[in-house]
This record gives sequence, structure tokens and C-alpha cells, in this order.
Amino acid sequence: MNKILVRGIDSKLSEFSCENYENFVEEYSEWTKIPREHLRISQCSRGVSEINPDFIVCVSLKVCGGKGGFGSLLRGQGMFARVDNFEACRDLNGRRIRHINDEIRLAQWKQKQAEKEEEERKKAEEKEEKVVVPAKRKTKADPNYKSAVDDCVKGVKSALAAGLKKKNDEPIKKAKIEEEDNEKDNKINDKSN
Repeated sequence: MNKILVRGIDSKLSEFSCENYENFVEEYSEWTKIPREHLRISQCSRGVSEINPDFIVCVSLKVCGGKGGFGSLLRGQGMFARVDNFEACRDLNGRRIRHINDEIRLAQWKQKQAEKEEEERKKAEEKEEKVVVPAKRKTKADPNYKSAVDDCVKGVKSALAAGLKKKNDEPIKKAKIEEEDNEKDNKINDKSN
């Protein structure tokens, strides 16, 4: 008789003495009151028909299984892309979700624009405050330089006034010259006739 370590259905380790596989299955079935047709005997994760006393025997219940193919379903499912764009769908009111999302984005954009305009207005006000209050500097002006600048400005003003007066007088002179030219042309034409 061989002593066999068995991990049972309750996951507890126990010891059995038996001669072969058939004796062990009968003994375990009587001990647990589970019919032998419902037991699955395995060693090292493989179903066995002979028991090796060097390894622990695991007993579990047989589970009804299908004909397989579930693994191929899982593999095939990896090929399909998940749909995460539901914007073409409609909500309970019948409106497209895309339109609702667009309205939300537009409202957020308007709010951001208002905030930006407020910030720009504040920056402009701060700039104006800085410009309005310039720091006064103590400057030492050379009196000769100041009088030279004043004389230059007066000279420019007088030159501009003289130029404008001359320009106003020129059309009168041009008109006189044109009259004289016309008279000369008339005299020449009279002589040739």
C-alpha cells in the first residue's frame, strides 16, 4: 500500500493509503459522498489514470464544458476597434449629441474670449497708468543751445510762410505768361493771314 498526499475539493491536504488508481477513487468517493463520475483526478495539473505516489494528487469536481471556440472569439474581438465617437447619435430629446457638444464648446470659447478681453483691458489700463505718470527728471539745459533751437524753429516757420506766399503768387504769374503767349500767337497768326 502506498501513502498518497491528496489536496481535496476543500483545498485541504490529507493522506490516503491505497494500492492503485481505482482503489483511490473508490475510497475518496466514499469518504466525500460524491459519486466517482463527478470527480476529476490530476497530478501536476494533468488528468491521470495512474497515480505516482511521489506527487500530490489533486481532486476536483468535473465541470460541464462546451466544445471550445471561446478563445477564438476573444482573439477575434481584439481586431475590432471600439467605438468611442457617439456624436452622430441622438439624445432622448432627438437632438444630435454633436450639436449639443458644439454648443457647450462654443459657450466655453465665449467665456474664454471674455476672460481674454478682460485681461487685455486690464493690461491696457495698467499701461496707460504707467504712461500718464512719467517720472520727472532734472535736466540742465544750455541757454545757448535753447536759443539756437528757438532760432532754427523760427527760421523754418518763416521759410515755410515765404514758400506758401510764393506758391500763391505763381498762378497769377503763370496766367499772365499764358495771356502774353496767346497774344503773341494771335499776332503771328494775323501776320501770316
